[in-house]
Amino acid sequence: MNHKHLDFYEMVKDWTVSDFRTPGIKAEVIVDMLLSDFIDDLIRYHYCDSEQSDVKLLTKELPIKALSMKEQSKETNRNAKVDYLVSVGNAKLILVELKTTNDSFDKTQKKRMEKAVETGPENLMEFYNKIANLAKGNTSDRKKYQNVFKQYQETLQEANLNGQAFRELDYLYVSLTDSPKLPEEKKLILEDYCTGGMHHQGFCNWLLNEENGEERRQLWDKISDILFECAKKLGSE
Repeated sequence: MNHKHLDFYEMVKDWTVSDFRTPGIKAEVIVDMLLSDFIDDLIRYHYCDSEQSDVKLLTKELPIKALSMKEQSKETNRNAKVDYLVSVGNAKLILVELKTTNDSFDKTQKKRMEKAVETGPENLMEFYNKIANLAKGNTSDRKKYQNVFKQYQETLQEANLNGQAFRELDYLYVSLTDSPKLPEEKKLILEDYCTGGMHHQGFCNWLLNEENGEERRQLWDKISDILFECAKKLGSE
């Protein structure tokens, strides 16, 4: 394989699509890098028919409790990660899990998110604070958690959000393509927002109303073009 490019975007596109299904390369990391700048826009548009349309990406790789049924009553630091934590309005949090392959749906992960929703946002954030401020463990990991938790607090402050005011918690899957495994009422399909998708034109028009709308729309067109090519590659298997 010998790719030679002179254009930065074409280089990123070709290598992303090429690497997307290459064994040993984590496709989700690639899509996450492309998507992170638009995750709050996509979810805001997804919820735009409600009054709670102000969405903010608060943090990534959020730790939530990873407990078996036998461990539900135990105090433990065992955790699993959820890709994004976003706020919708001033009182609602959403756990957002990114899916890039049709076989990556995990029933255990779904149960963990449902358990987190059941116990509520206060317990969720208490656990995040606990994990972020552990005195023991790998020094590098502890520093990363502390830095990310600090960024989370700064994001709350910049958005004029009160971390203690969140009273509702839900979860949502953001998936490159659709799958019958995904809960029907809790999914956002990225392919629908790419060229030719049912939400593409509406989303692009909606972006035009945002700050620097034309530039943001042009950027999304480029990103969605890459996502679309990845989705096609996934669908051809």
